[in-house]
Amino acid sequence: MTARMPIDLVNLSDGEFKEFVGKFDVFFCDCDGVLWSFRTPFPGGCESINALKTIGKRVYLVTNNSQTNREEMLQKCEKIGYKISIDDILTSTYVAAHYLKQTGFDKTLYVIGPEQLGKDLDEVGIKHIGIGPDVIEGGLYEHILKRYKLDEDVGAVMISFDRHFSYIKLCKAVNYLKNENIKYYATNADNCFDMPQFNFLLPEVGCFIKAIEAATKRTPEILSKPTTHICNVIAEDAPPFDPSRALVIGDTLSSDMAFGKNAGYATLFVETGVSKMEEIKEIVEKINTGDEDEELKKLVPDYCVSSLDEFYKKFSKIF
Repeated sequence: MTARMPIDLVNLSDGEFKEFVGKFDVFFCDCDGVLWSFRTPFPGGCESINALKTIGKRVYLVTNNSQTNREEMLQKCEKIGYKISIDDILTSTYVAAHYLKQTGFDKTLYVIGPEQLGKDLDEVGIKHIGIGPDVIEGGLYEHILKRYKLDEDVGAVMISFDRHFSYIKLCKAVNYLKNENIKYYATNADNCFDMPQFNFLLPEVGCFIKAIEAATKRTPEILSKPTTHICNVIAEDAPPFDPSRALVIGDTLSSDMAFGKNAGYATLFVETGVSKMEEIKEIVEKINTGDEDEELKKLVPDYCVSSLDEFYKKFSKIF
């Protein structure tokens, strides 16, 4: 099987672009690196989403960012000018909470994660412990002897972004996970969050996962992109749709593009974030020179555009 480079939307004629938009009823759009970078909106992002909704498309904003929940995302979007509702937003913490609800999880969840995840778990009635600061008081061994205790009702561990990540939290997660009957989940597995305005990389959930793996040899079930648990969560309330008429818009090959392929959706790569066209060229070359890795093939997008600003310029000429 040969691979080809994605079709650049800028090179489509007006008729071809109109046909492209008409192929899809449902759009899943990543946020960081596509619509904005940290707190800075990208030109054309808001306009593109609003324009798609204006012509009757279903649009979901889907983020792996576990530092925010749907309410906070909605506030941010409304300030920018997005014409969306809370039902159009899917965060990794929301998906994780609803996944546990769907599976009938009825024990206690040990969480390394943010307050936002706690709120989403509370909303679906999942009992949880662990959120908030947990630090060693005094010497390590004295703390373990006097204060360290595992909850016997814990049935799973969930890892997410946690600004209070600490050695004692690591100890608890590792010791819960010694028991193979304890399930292990992560809201997402992103290694870092890039803040180019500050020339700063923020270590993310993937770093916590690696620390736990080093001690336990266990890896979690990932509940956000690139897995398809999002699709099951949407199916709870939204009307069904044909997967062949859905498009994923994203900037990261390993999460956004792979998610699209796993779900049977078409994919549109936007080069304003994490991944670059050069990476796609290298992957295509590997495939065409004999690499048969099926996971590698999922990273090649169907379409590409340099930015949503370019997408909107094309869109606004036709619709």
